[in-house]
Amino acid sequence: MESNRFQWQLPVFVQLFPAAMLVVILPWLPESPRWLITKGRDEQAMKNLCYLRRLPETNDYVQYEFNQTKEQVEAEKAIRGEASIWQLVKEIFRLKSPRRRVVLGLIIIGFKSFSGINAINYYGPQIFRQLGFIGTRNALFANGVYGSVRFVFTVIFGLFIVDRIGRRRPLIFGCILLSSCLFFIGMYLTINGVRTEGQARVAGDYVAITAIFVYAAGYSFGWNSLPLTLVAEIFSVRLRVVSMTICIMFQWITEFAVQQITPHALENITTKTYFIFSSVFIFGAPFGYFFIPETRQISLENMDKLFGGGEGGEKDDIERASEHFKQEEIAIENVHQLNGQPRMAPVSE
Repeated sequence: MESNRFQWQLPVFVQLFPAAMLVVILPWLPESPRWLITKGRDEQAMKNLCYLRRLPETNDYVQYEFNQTKEQVEAEKAIRGEASIWQLVKEIFRLKSPRRRVVLGLIIIGFKSFSGINAINYYGPQIFRQLGFIGTRNALFANGVYGSVRFVFTVIFGLFIVDRIGRRRPLIFGCILLSSCLFFIGMYLTINGVRTEGQARVAGDYVAITAIFVYAAGYSFGWNSLPLTLVAEIFSVRLRVVSMTICIMFQWITEFAVQQITPHALENITTKTYFIFSSVFIFGAPFGYFFIPETRQISLENMDKLFGGGEGGEKDDIERASEHFKQEEIAIENVHQLNGQPRMAPVSE
């Protein structure tokens, strides 16, 4: 398009359509059973839980999950009392278990923000020009394909994979794959230099371009959505709103930092920028292995048991939590065998 104000106004205008669709769809979405219980609307909470589970109210599993959620909500209300937001913030940083969870959430968000994905998202055309997509039209087209790959693989992962293989393994494997892709791109461009107009492509160019799209697919199979999934899961009901607010605020601060750093890095250290982002994932893999717990099929009510905070120390807390989850799985399996129903994970907000 000819250079004018409409160049940026049109893309912004197009983004209004998904927002308009949400306005139409959201009124038809059922409220969370957990939220309804907190408001004292138990009857509606039971109806919504039955709708989400596709099971009748008389089903033993529905009764078990409803009672478990209600007991936890009532316990949280009794503990919280009339605590203000500031009191909850002080509690997070005073107590070991909430503090540990917030720090874990901040580190996970930090890895996500400084992984290099935001650099490609915001400066994709410039990066694709380095790889041989000469000309504005070609660079923008490559950037569009890159975004489409991310969308498709994110949908596949979110709908069909995440609850089958858990959280930790995709994050750890993703760190290894993504670090390898970025390191290869940085090494290739550092040795051979960036592509210039009129320069013929060679086989290595296509390998580097493929590495970008493998990076997009690999990022979508883990780091694109799992960090925020974990952040939404690991906090107790009592402190979730405050804890998530801190983590999401940190995400936008770090994303802003990446946006400001990237153009200067590409201009001054050029292709070595990829090594910086690659090194982030090098540290991410061992961190995920040693410090990120598996939260698949663990209800929100049981996160306190997973992270502990008792007098016996973290090791004892984890052992007690593991034994508790094992016993709970056996009990739920027995319920399903009696009712002939498939195993289901607890409802998560």
